[in-house]
Amino acid sequence: MRLWLEQKKNNPEGKSCSILRLPCIHCSSEQKKELERMAKSRTLGIWRMKRAKVILGALEGKTLERLVLDVRVPPETIVKCVEAFSKQGTESLRNPTRKPTQRETRVEKMLGMLETPSKQKGREWRYFTVRCIGIDFTGPMIKRIRALSVAHPGVTRVGLSQTVCREFGFHSPAAWRLAGRDAFIGWDDQQREKHLNQIIGNSRFLILPWIKCPNLASMILGRMAGRATSDWKTTYGIEPVLLETFVQQDRFSGTCYRAANWIDVGSTGGYSYFSNQKKNIPPKTIFLYPLCKNFREVLCRP
Repeated sequence: MRLWLEQKKNNPEGKSCSILRLPCIHCSSEQKKELERMAKSRTLGIWRMKRAKVILGALEGKTLERLVLDVRVPPETIVKCVEAFSKQGTESLRNPTRKPTQRETRVEKMLGMLETPSKQKGREWRYFTVRCIGIDFTGPMIKRIRALSVAHPGVTRVGLSQTVCREFGFHSPAAWRLAGRDAFIGWDDQQREKHLNQIIGNSRFLILPWIKCPNLASMILGRMAGRATSDWKTTYGIEPVLLETFVQQDRFSGTCYRAANWIDVGSTGGYSYFSNQKKNIPPKTIFLYPLCKNFREVLCRP
């Protein structure tokens, strides 16, 4: 999080401070009601809904870090949005500052069809899809997700996403794109999209520092790899053929993974929501562990 809000270190007081700060803003009760209406709308448009939520969050005193997590908008965009509102009020939300993406356009069309259904558009609604992370979300699926959000008004975004995943059988996915891994496997985009669910991402591995036991880390990794295939297939009905994980290079060397025969296939490029620092996140080493000899053949099937 701190990397998104890159720190200035040499200011006159000798203290670090954020480059980005939210200005103080105020609004009338009428403006607040309009913002609340925009934020709750189902069909107004993603651009306006998100920015209305940003302004409401700023009025509530939420920090920039909190708003980035809540609304999933880059910090620079949040600051510009709040600054524009401080000068123009709700007029700043009238016209988008950019054209909607193709995916946003399709989502908004789907929401509009849901808001005003008609018998004439019944077939179009049923077969209309929006593709995201390799999944085709159909009209009925969006309708079900919407019903879940209405039925659980107090649920958090994480809680809702977990409910949706259980509802539709979505599962522990590996990274969507990873240059080093993808080159190592040798698959194309279509093969990756179809077989990515056969790769398990090991996102966390921690042994507390006061635990002193020689070779414990590599032993645990070895046992985990030995059980992964059968356990995953029993639980999810999918037979994995490859494990992946990441090790932050400026903090760790990945010795335990190397000792457990994981393969170093290169580094990540780094990514940040902060648009001026897309490549300033510390790189991570990519480690892979094949669970079978013919993993490439399995993952590269057409």
